[in-house]
Amino acid sequence: MIDRLLGIEEAMWSDPRAALSWRTDLPAWGWILVVLVAAAFAVWTYRRLTPSPVWMVTLSTLRALLMVVLIALMLGPLLLVERDVIEEACVVLLVDRSASMQIADAALPDAAALPVSRDVALQAWLKRQSDVFAADALGNNRRLIWLGFDSGTYEIKPLEAGGSVAWLPADGRATALREALEDALQRSGGQHLLGIVLFSDGRSPQPINPSTLERIIHRGAALYTVPVGGAVNPLDVAITRVEVPDKAFVNDEVPVTVWMTTEPSDTEVKAEEIRIRVVDVQRPDKVLAEAFPEAGAALAHLQVRWPEVGPATWRIEVDYQPKQATLHEAVTSNNHHTVHIDFIDRPVRVLYIESLPRWEYRYLKNLLVREKSIDSSVLLLSSDLSFAQEGDRAILGLPSNRREMEPYDVILVGDVDPATFGNDQWKLIRDQVSVFGAGLMWIAGGRHNPSAYGGSPLEAMFPLREAGRVRPVVTNDVGLAVKRAEAAAALSILRLRDAQQPNGVAWPSALPGLRWVQDPGPLKPAAEILARASGKTADVPLLVSMRYGAGQVLFLGTDETWRWRYGRGEIFFEQFWTQLIQMLGRGRAAYDDSPVRVWASHRMPRVGATVLVSALYREQGIAEQTVKVTVRRIDVDQTIALLLTEVSSHPLSAGKMGATLYQTTWRASEPGRYVIELSGPSVPGESVTWGPIEVQPENTEWGEVRPDHANLERAATATGGRSVALSNLAALSRSMPQTPSSPDDLREPLWDSPLAFVVVLLLPTLEWAGRKWLKLA
Repeated sequence: MIDRLLGIEEAMWSDPRAALSWRTDLPAWGWILVVLVAAAFAVWTYRRLTPSPVWMVTLSTLRALLMVVLIALMLGPLLLVERDVIEEACVVLLVDRSASMQIADAALPDAAALPVSRDVALQAWLKRQSDVFAADALGNNRRLIWLGFDSGTYEIKPLEAGGSVAWLPADGRATALREALEDALQRSGGQHLLGIVLFSDGRSPQPINPSTLERIIHRGAALYTVPVGGAVNPLDVAITRVEVPDKAFVNDEVPVTVWMTTEPSDTEVKAEEIRIRVVDVQRPDKVLAEAFPEAGAALAHLQVRWPEVGPATWRIEVDYQPKQATLHEAVTSNNHHTVHIDFIDRPVRVLYIESLPRWEYRYLKNLLVREKSIDSSVLLLSSDLSFAQEGDRAILGLPSNRREMEPYDVILVGDVDPATFGNDQWKLIRDQVSVFGAGLMWIAGGRHNPSAYGGSPLEAMFPLREAGRVRPVVTNDVGLAVKRAEAAAALSILRLRDAQQPNGVAWPSALPGLRWVQDPGPLKPAAEILARASGKTADVPLLVSMRYGAGQVLFLGTDETWRWRYGRGEIFFEQFWTQLIQMLGRGRAAYDDSPVRVWASHRMPRVGATVLVSALYREQGIAEQTVKVTVRRIDVDQTIALLLTEVSSHPLSAGKMGATLYQTTWRASEPGRYVIELSGPSVPGESVTWGPIEVQPENTEWGEVRPDHANLERAATATGGRSVALSNLAALSRSMPQTPSSPDDLREPLWDSPLAFVVVLLLPTLEWAGRKWLKLA
């Protein structure tokens, strides 16, 4: 009823916040003056008109009240209700979902016997302290925006009732910390941002830019970091790289080279505590090979002999069993690596060219004919026409065209005069090695090889800087002992074993010494020493390797390995030569005789790597200067079209060799399994394929397993925020600033209310009635 008399529509007189206010406010002394003036004027007007003092006071009071009321209404009386409007504000919660959150170096609430992963600990602590994010705590008048981040930023579900979460596993390939903070600023939009809460281990390849922190400050917000992990010192033994050939021959000893890292790098990990295994993926219980890493090096060499034809998939595993109970490996997902190899069943095809029937030739050609894994053609240049050339395949002379040279995987050149090779023949040898991946081995001699090759077109195919300036080293009766270099282990060569010994021997120290070797002098930068000849009189490189285009070249600085047969038979001589020939022929295992081939330079590139894609048309080639290939991803429906251009500078592309080579580059931007497909009218059948190509993701998450909490604390302090312990999330509510508000007072006018009308009408009416009673009007 009072609200109706006052004419109030929105406010209420009973509201404790309601108060009387004025449009034009007078100070207290002003009101006193108004009352005194009104009273004085009223008394002065009635001082002689009334018969008695009582009527004078009554009528004067009514007139004074009327004057005060009129003045009050002129000043604009209001009913004022003071109130505030809460502005829309938000808090962004960034949760690290990268794979480093799988590192087991965190502790659960109430402690656990073994450390758990950072993500498990994070979710457990969030569940335990879920009331921190309730509507009466951090969520009080604040909108909570939950975002996950790894290489990108995306929305995730907030905490459910009871603190449970429904997040996807933390398996992101990278931690883009700077981009996540910038995206959080953008996603908060035009809302008032109070703060960004960052749950992370702090390890990121992206430094936090000062400009990003300045943008947070400019928004009136602060960064609050919650470090995760680091409860125990993490340890990680990881496989970083594995090298195997793309293709190999059946029953060949395939080399498997494994590189490893240990984080932290200052942690002492003993070689005997690490066992490396190669297992068949189809039969995981079948161990193909196992070994310990080399002492003092994060490197291991294994050899696998595979008897089956076709593709094989192997899994390389690292099993770390520390003897110290305090050591615990934080990451095990990087302890394995998968490789794919195609095995072909055919002998290695060898062309052996020799000038004179020296002792090395006599025993080596017998080995080539006897060994079933080798298909040989032996050409003795000093023989007459009636001599029947030896070998599995008869040969009458040096290959003179592409078709005759095509079959050979390995070319052995003995002490041959370089004048024997014509201009076309040395080009055939060069292209067979550099383009088609054949192996070439130079066997030193006292007459021509390599001294006579100085300045010849074939000198470029020697790993020696100056082939014409080698000098012989003649020793005493003891000779020079052959010592295997470490680089030979990666190629699975010079592994001489004695079956009569219980465990075999890595290199027989009792082998007869070499009495004649050559000092090759300075080597080319790309050359690699595989063995040395050492003794009291000399220490020189004996077996030197060098990549030459797609193939490989070896130089053997002696012709006296036949001496190893003395008193021992063929055991070591045969192993030495068969291992070298198989290694040289391994590069040709990837090549076949089909008229059209397509291949890539890498079988397992990393994300971002540039892959060279090649297509080779044998025979007469095709007329087009460009061909199209498709890179198809196997695991998802995705194809990439590439345009290959004819390599006009390549010797095959001028038509002289009856073949055309096309090449282009492809950037492997996404991890996954791919195959290359070449199709068209010039391709026999529907298409020619090559693969699979395993594009490996960048392993940045395992580059450093230790968290970087100092990085988080520095960033938080720079913005005026703070670093909060995961076990004390309640500090977030106390540290977060209050939600801002703005005044929105409610004012209801009273001067035009019914009560004002009644008062203004009632006061003069009462005065008039009094005057009538006294007969003054």
